[in-house]
Amino acid sequence: LTNALKYAFPQEQQGVINISLQKDSEQNLRLKVIDNGVGKTNGLAPKGTGFGSQLVKLLTRQLNGTMTERNDKGTHIEFDFLISKSA
Repeated sequence: LTNALKYAFPQEQQGVINISLQKDSEQNLRLKVIDNGVGKTNGLAPKGTGFGSQLVKLLTRQLNGTMTERNDKGTHIEFDFLISKSA
């Protein structure tokens, strides 16, 4: 979400960021962060080291989740998490 706010809409370009959380099945939660900005490959690359993205991927794995990302008319990131029976 931070990267979408910082980089998706350069030069005060207007856009939309959608955030959703839904229960896809009895055992799966899906979190989506989608923007209609310039996308990672077409926009200005962040000047950082990519540490934030690496950290998010690591934390997602520690929660037994998966993260998928695609750039198509913006950036689409989805996180899937298994819901334990004790939750």
